[in-house]
Amino acid sequence: MRFFSVLSVIAFSAMVVLIFMNAVLRYVFNSGITQAEELCRYFFVWTCFMGSVVAYKENSHVCIDFLEKHLKGISRKILLLLQDIVILLILAVILYGGIKYTIGVSSALSPACKLPMPVLTSALMIAAVALIFLTFDRIGQHMKSFFKKEEL
Repeated sequence: MRFFSVLSVIAFSAMVVLIFMNAVLRYVFNSGITQAEELCRYFFVWTCFMGSVVAYKENSHVCIDFLEKHLKGISRKILLLLQDIVILLILAVILYGGIKYTIGVSSALSPACKLPMPVLTSALMIAAVALIFLTFDRIGQHMKSFFKKEEL
């Protein structure tokens, strides 16, 4: 998880620095970096996707858990398992769509920076793969809990 945390912090920091530099350049020198807005947009996307992996691992994402809190025992375990299976299916669709999109823009360059689009769009696929592995890990934990007398 440290990799995703570091990558998210680097992308966020680069975004903040670029926005600050561009603001100073525009107000003080009446000029700016034309590529800064596009780069900030991409850094924001990378920050969000890498941060989502960290939040999922630490279970600190926003969730609605009123049903989960009222269930106990086997019914709670089944709900958590079904929840992770649905998450896994959604992540598979996201990964599939990300791969199709990246293949579609494989020869394209970004408008302002002229960077290869697959480098910029790969954040989605990296996050989806990481989240799929984390979800399989959670499913494994839920399966183990069925055979033990522990509460999740």
